[in-house]
Amino acid sequence: MKLKRILTMLLAVMFLFTAVPISMAEDGDMPENGPEITETTSGDTDPVDPGDADPADPGDVDPADPGDVDPVDPGNTDPADPGDVDPADPGNTDPVDPGDVDPADPGDVDPVDPGDVDPTDPEEPLPTEEPADPEPEARFAVRFVSDLPFTVTVEGAEPEEDGSFLLVPGDYLYSAYPSDEAYAPILNASFTVADADQEIALTFEPAEPEPEANETMLRYGVPGLDRELTEDEIEAKAALAEAGIAAGVAGKTAGKDYVEGCVILIGNTDPEEAAAAFDAEIRGGKYITVLLLNTMTVEEAVRAAEDPEAKLPAVEPNWYRHLEPNWANGGSKNFDMDEIAAKSGVPTKQTWEDMKGNDPFLQRPSATMQYDIDTGTQYSSSEAGTQAFQYMHSIVDSYAAWGASTGEGVTVGVLDSGVASHEDLSGVSALTSSAGVSGSHSSDDHGTHVAGIIAARRNSRGGAGIAPDASILAFNDYDTSGEITTELMVEGVHALVDNGADLINVSQGGPGFSFVERDAFVYAAGKGVPVIAAAGNDGMMTFNYPAGYPYVISVAATDPANQRAPYSTYGAATVSAPGSYIMSTVPSNKYESYNGTSMAAPVVSGVVALYYGARGTRDLNGDGNENLADVQLLTKKLKASCVKVTGSSTGM
Repeated sequence: MKLKRILTMLLAVMFLFTAVPISMAEDGDMPENGPEITETTSGDTDPVDPGDADPADPGDVDPADPGDVDPVDPGNTDPADPGDVDPADPGNTDPVDPGDVDPADPGDVDPVDPGDVDPTDPEEPLPTEEPADPEPEARFAVRFVSDLPFTVTVEGAEPEEDGSFLLVPGDYLYSAYPSDEAYAPILNASFTVADADQEIALTFEPAEPEPEANETMLRYGVPGLDRELTEDEIEAKAALAEAGIAAGVAGKTAGKDYVEGCVILIGNTDPEEAAAAFDAEIRGGKYITVLLLNTMTVEEAVRAAEDPEAKLPAVEPNWYRHLEPNWANGGSKNFDMDEIAAKSGVPTKQTWEDMKGNDPFLQRPSATMQYDIDTGTQYSSSEAGTQAFQYMHSIVDSYAAWGASTGEGVTVGVLDSGVASHEDLSGVSALTSSAGVSGSHSSDDHGTHVAGIIAARRNSRGGAGIAPDASILAFNDYDTSGEITTELMVEGVHALVDNGADLINVSQGGPGFSFVERDAFVYAAGKGVPVIAAAGNDGMMTFNYPAGYPYVISVAATDPANQRAPYSTYGAATVSAPGSYIMSTVPSNKYESYNGTSMAAPVVSGVVALYYGARGTRDLNGDGNENLADVQLLTKKLKASCVKVTGSSTGM
């Protein structure tokens, strides 16, 4: 019983110490220092493992941080490696970057080689030593001196405290600015630094005074003349304003009614001065000066030129001129050749019967004489066709005049669209314009038709001109874009006069007045060369130019019944002549019937050629000079030989 109680107590003691197992050495021998005691995983509360709060996690002191053995270092699972969060990666302080030993250098696994992410990569270059700084280049002191206070800058360099510049040998640029505004700065001057200190002496030139802002610049944005206007310039500006050119331009369209971006100089201002005044370039012509505007529009330039306070010379637009169109309605077609001839008082020895020859268009207008204008074939009355009788000869008594003159020896200038080669035209010569367009080049049918009315030959082909033996001198005033301009019209007048034309026919025009055109036609009259111009096809009492210029013989149009043609302008008409249903030459050896004052003007030009041919001279007053007085006398004789238009109350 006593033995049993002793065993019971021993078992109790053993139960208390079951956390300390005894392991024996191999072969059953006891270790030299007795049995080895180790901690079990049963949640030992032994003082050897103080604070253990989780029996399932030996040594854990923080239930919220499984495995933590150090409350001072949260998450630490290895007290021998402070901060370690991964016992499988010794020293790792960043669970996102395995193997990282430096939080300041992400991915670094080698503290000896900062930034190295692969210590096993033999290709990685070893750190190299920085190259040594090169020896500094030799620099030399450069000093600027002057009698005037100044400041100076050297390109790419800063001054030292004493104002000098330490520079390496080579080329430099400097700019120096005097403190006295009466002297001009030195800008971007060059100098060369040699292998020594140097001194650069500065010499400042007097500055040019700034031009005062003038009224012209303030108002119109262009410099104007740098002097006062001359009396001639003042008169030209006054004439420009009186003619209302600026108002006329305001109602027109650039590029349609006048050439855009350029004006023509009026008067005798030096072209270089005028160009500078308008901020323009010069396109010099042989007879006029054209200014190409850089700043102003044409309308602005003309308006400024009219301003008497602006120091600008007079200028005007470079107008577009137009050929008078062919009108479908030429008025009455009714006429009786015999009745017309009787009214004209044809001399018995120079009659239509004697002079008509064999030209088809001069034959009696009967049912047997019809003409197809497309093929040139004659038809009988039972077939379609266009009547082709040239009745204008009977109206102006061509047949009677041919007994005395056919215009031989007279040269008629034709300022138009060029005259083409034709079977019914010979004795045609041509001039070439500054635009490079020859008078023999036909820009359209118009000029060839006009030339045929004046001087088609009596050669049994087609019809005949009023002066069939006169010569034609053609000037094509179209530019290369197919437009007629004031510039080329003026050139054409001068060229025809200077090259021997006895008279000039101009079957073109427009409503815009031009001083340089006027002067050109006055020049022609002063040389004793009359200009015969179409009045225009506006059908009312209006004014067109050049027909409206002084000393120009303006021609309105009538129909075969001697009535005013419905299209004809009559405001400034000097005389009238047949202009409707006029058959004449067109290119390709064909013939057309046109209506217009463009056809009436060459009828009168032909009459003048006959008159000059009969007289043998343009010196009509016999004073030994061919001049304006002769043109005025011719105009008087033409008007005296006219009869009043039937039923007219227009002065025609």
